[in-house]
Amino acid sequence: MHHLRRVPCEHTPRIGMTGTSARTRLRWFGALGSALAGALCLGAGGSPLAAGDVALEYRAADGCPGEAVLRERSADLFEFRDPFVPAGTRASSTFRVQIEREGKGWRATLTHLDAGGNAVASTRERHDSCDGLVYLLAHDVKLAISRPPPAPAVPPPSPAPAIEPGLEKELLRRLDRLEETQEAQDEKIAALEQKDRAQRALIEKLKRELEDGKKMNLTYTLSTGVLLTANLTSNVGPGVWVAGDLRSGPLVLGLDLRAVLPSRVVVGPYDLDLSQFVGLVTPCGRYSVFFGCVVAGAGLQVGYDSNFDPRVPPARYAPLVQLGGRAGVEVPLGETRFAIRGWGEVLYTTPSWEFGYDNLEYVVQRPDVSAFFGLGFVVKLGNEGEK
Repeated sequence: MHHLRRVPCEHTPRIGMTGTSARTRLRWFGALGSALAGALCLGAGGSPLAAGDVALEYRAADGCPGEAVLRERSADLFEFRDPFVPAGTRASSTFRVQIEREGKGWRATLTHLDAGGNAVASTRERHDSCDGLVYLLAHDVKLAISRPPPAPAVPPPSPAPAIEPGLEKELLRRLDRLEETQEAQDEKIAALEQKDRAQRALIEKLKRELEDGKKMNLTYTLSTGVLLTANLTSNVGPGVWVAGDLRSGPLVLGLDLRAVLPSRVVVGPYDLDLSQFVGLVTPCGRYSVFFGCVVAGAGLQVGYDSNFDPRVPPARYAPLVQLGGRAGVEVPLGETRFAIRGWGEVLYTTPSWEFGYDNLEYVVQRPDVSAFFGLGFVVKLGNEGEK
C-alpha cells in the first residue's frame, strides 16, 4: 500500500487492497499509473539527481533492518553499485528515511532534502512487514534517482471499454486465487520467522548456560561441635572441634581444629590424663546429604601424671601425626543456611607412645588406631559466583 506526498506535486490517491470487494479491486488497477507518477515526483522538485551523489539519513524503530540493508537493496537496483555516498560524507542532496510502527504494521517516510536542508519532496510507504517496507523504499529511491524526462502533455485518455461479463468473472477468479496464494506465502513467512525467533532464543539460552558453567560457584561454611573418642583412652574421652569448609559443587576442602580434653588412662595402680591438640586437612566428596573425607593432620599429645612424683615431670609432650578416613551426614534445616552435621572417623596415629611407672613395671601404650565421633552445627557464610 503506497501513500505519496510530494512537494510541489499534488496529493496522490492512496492505493490498497484491504476491506473491499473483488469487483472494486479491479477498478484500482487504473489508479496504479497515477501512483507510479507520484513516486517519480519524489525527485522532481530540485536539481537532477545522480547515483553516488546523494546522502542517506536512516532512522528505524527496533525490529527493523539497519541502514546497510537499504543500501544493499538499493545497490541491487543500480547494477550492484551503492547510489548513496558513504556515511558521513556531504552531498548535494539528502534522502531522509524514518520508519515507525503503525498499528500492527509499519510506516516509512522518505523525504528529499536539498543542499540547504529544505524538504523538496516526500513519499510514504506502508507494509505489514518492516523488511518488505525497506524493499519498497529501495524502489522509491530507484524511481527518484533514475526518473525519466518529463513526458509531453497528452490529451486525457478515452474511457476504458466495458469488460465483458465472462471476462470479468474470470479476472475476479484469478484475482481471488492470487490473493489466496499471497496469504499462504505470508503465513509461511510468519511461521519461518517464529521458528527463527525460537532458535535464536534457544541459542541465547545455551550461551548463558555455557557461561554459567564456566563460573566456579564457591560456598564458605563454618561449623563447630563436640566429639567423643573410642579406643584412645581407658574411658570414652570428650572433645571439641571447629572447622571451616570451602565448597565447589560436590567437592569440599576443609580445615579442622580439634582438642581431645583430658581423659583418664589406667596404668596398673596409677592413672594419668591424656589430651590431644590436632589440626587436620579434610578433602571430601559430597552426594546429597552424605559425605566422605580423607583425613590427615598433625599435632601435640600431652600426658599429665596425677600421681605426684618429684622425680618425674608432671606433664609429658609428644608430637603426633594422624591419617585416616571420615564418613558422615549433613542435614540442612529447611531452606535456611543452617545445618546439623554428624560424622565418624577412624585414625591411625604415629609415632607410638608409652607411659610407665616403677621402673617400667607398669607400662601403658597409646593405641595406634582409635575412633572419633562428632556432632555439630553448620552455618553457610556466603556464596561466590552464584546468581
